[in-house]
Amino acid sequence: MANSDHTQTSSRGSNRTALIAVGIIALLGLAYALLRVDILRARIATLQGVTQAIEDEDQQLHAQVDELLKTQQKNNVQLDQLMAQVGAINEQIGGLRSGATATKQQWSRIEALYLLRLAQEQLTIGHDIANATKTLTAALTALGDDNATAEVQRQLSQHLEQLHTLPTALYTQTEQQLQQAADSIMQLPLRINATGAPDEGEPLPESGIDQKWLKLRRALHSLFSIREDTAPTLSQGAQVLGQSQVHTLLQQAAWAVRTQDQTSYIAMLKQAQVTLSIVLDTQHAGVRGLQSQLQHLSTLTIAPALPNLEQSIATLERGVPRTAINTTGKQP
Repeated sequence: MANSDHTQTSSRGSNRTALIAVGIIALLGLAYALLRVDILRARIATLQGVTQAIEDEDQQLHAQVDELLKTQQKNNVQLDQLMAQVGAINEQIGGLRSGATATKQQWSRIEALYLLRLAQEQLTIGHDIANATKTLTAALTALGDDNATAEVQRQLSQHLEQLHTLPTALYTQTEQQLQQAADSIMQLPLRINATGAPDEGEPLPESGIDQKWLKLRRALHSLFSIREDTAPTLSQGAQVLGQSQVHTLLQQAAWAVRTQDQTSYIAMLKQAQVTLSIVLDTQHAGVRGLQSQLQHLSTLTIAPALPNLEQSIATLERGVPRTAINTTGKQP
């Protein structure tokens, strides 16, 4: 019985000790748990602060984004307004460009019309092929890429081709040859007139028979002699005057080449050849060479067919205002 009580007492003491140990362990665990809770609370508080800061920054960012959106909307509105203004300006510029292009084309046509009239005068009045070619080229350049004047440009190209095929070098050479011939006229010898009998200068013999025989021979010579030279007899002064006339005729023939007057050219050369054979010594080699040269020159054609620009002028006038036509000199 005593052992049983002692056993129970021991058992109770052991249980009490175990309970105390468990309690201590529980208290330590509770303290540790409380410590961990404090640590977690501190972390949570820190996280909450960080979260709050992030939320504040997020709100600020949202506010900035809203401001940016509002600014962008305003900018979009302003951009649309600017685009509308730019579109209106582009339309105005397009209209101005079209007007400027049309005005430029009109001025180009007016310039080309003036040049065509100038070229026509150079061909018909001045017979100046070289300058007329330059003027036509300038007129064709002035028209440029104006498609409305394509027909006129085609005609001008044909006229230029016709002018380029003319033997202008031959005309220049002919004019120079005539000038050189005119300059050489005054250096050539005049004709020597020998119209008497061979012994005309001899004195008459004193004896009657010889004197009568000499007179008879001179009389027979004057009756039956055949002259190879049929040119009229001229005094030396008349020959000098005729020589000057040949010089003038050749100069006029040279001028006829420049003006392309075929009728005057032939007439001057023929008159020069006739006068030359009367006043100059046709037995002289220089005179014979000059006669051959003038005969050859008289066979040349120095007045070629030149292009007529009237059709091109009339076609171009239809694309030019009436006031501009009057300004360039054409009467309505």
